[in-house]
Formats: sequence, C-alpha cells, structure tokens
Amino acid sequence: MTIYAKIYTYQNGTRATVAGIQTKTTQDDASWTAYDVPDVSWLSIVNGQIVAATSAPAAPLSQQAAALIAAGLTITSTSTPAINGTYACNAAAQANFSEIETYILANNALPQTPLPWPVAGGLVAIPSTALFKEIATVVANFVEVCDEVVTANAGTLPAASVAIA
Repeated sequence: MTIYAKIYTYQNGTRATVAGIQTKTTQDDASWTAYDVPDVSWLSIVNGQIVAATSAPAAPLSQQAAALIAAGLTITSTSTPAINGTYACNAAAQANFSEIETYILANNALPQTPLPWPVAGGLVAIPSTALFKEIATVVANFVEVCDEVVTANAGTLPAASVAIA
C-alpha cells in the first residue's frame, strides 16, 4: 500500500525531541512524501524513514494487569484435575470467594459438598474446604499482584496460570 506522510519532530520543553508521523492516502500537495509500506496498522520511524512496525506498541503495565484480572486465572490441580479451569477474578468473583470463606470460618465446612463453582465454559465441583481455600488463596494473591501493578503502573505481571496440589 502507498501512504503519503510527513515526518516531523518537535522539542517538548527540556525533554528529548519527539518524532511523529502524519499520514493520508492521497497526495494533495508536494510537501507530502509517498511511502510504500505493507498493509499494517502500526508504523514507526527508523532512520528518518517510515516503516511497518513489527508489532503494536505494548499496552501500559496497568492496562495489562487489568486485562489479566478480566481474563481470570487458570488453575490446574495435580491432585484433583476435575477442578481445573479458568476462574473469574473480577469484583463479583472476589466477593463470592469472600462469602464462602466467611461461611467456612463460621461453620468449618463448605455450604454444599461438593461446592459447584463457575469457571470459563462451565462449572467445577470443589470437593473440600482445603481445596476451596487453596483456590481462593491463589486467586487472591493473583488479584493482589495485579492490583499493585494497576496502582503503580509498574512492577512484574503475574503468570495467568498456576498449579496447585
């Protein structure tokens, strides 16, 4: 595809010079230069020339962490594969984990055994309080690390999957 572009730079206060690209698909004045580039969504400037970027710029860490929470945590159990799945980590799911944890503290048992729990694509049956607590703990740890990254827009993203006993 051919695009017409102007490459410009400007000084941003005392900061470094910033480069930018203005593009359009028709040339209506001679100050616009034609560039042949692959049909891509992202362009960048390399040595004063417009080229296709190898990939889209990475989202800020805070957005990546929020996306991890929205996607959920994949849990694989080595001892109880029937509970394997991707567990929701959004606010509603966190509230549900808290409610069941409170029930366990008061009654030393699950409200129902096995406890049906939603995962991406269906339900699993959690057979014991110990296993529920382990699942709730890894979800809480995952969400906490993600929340710290969201707040600071810095840090290390957690893995989107975890293995438990």
